[in-house]
Amino acid sequence: MDLQPEKKLAKCKDGEQFWSANGHQFWNLYDLARGIQGMDDNAFAHHVNTHRNDFRAWVHDVIGDSTLAQGLVHLHDKESMMRRIVLRIRFLELMKDSTLTTARNSRQSPQEIPAKKTAKSATAKKQSAAKTGKRRSPPRKH
Repeated sequence: MDLQPEKKLAKCKDGEQFWSANGHQFWNLYDLARGIQGMDDNAFAHHVNTHRNDFRAWVHDVIGDSTLAQGLVHLHDKESMMRRIVLRIRFLELMKDSTLTTARNSRQSPQEIPAKKTAKSATAKKQSAAKTGKRRSPPRKH
């Protein structure tokens, strides 16, 4: 599954922005969430009603997020829709950060990747003690 969080969070192409009934433009999911939050009820009802869901269609067709679009299908109130969009944004941001970290780590050479600290074996501890002249004291009897 290729999630492409950067693409889904990015600004859409010129001419593909969403024009709301109250004259505002939305270029990405961030704009959409803020726009729905500040939208009056009449403008929201123009875009989301029993016959249409313009936000779902735009998210699917322009943003390319079929998962979010499916989650918006049955939402018909501003709060629920805004909450769903914000949760999706947070998820995509986490995935984006995770993808960047993984990509950054995969570009490191083996010398740049810190070695894991492992416990020394008993033999290695004895050899280390012999080199430094230190002796381990025997275990105490109780």
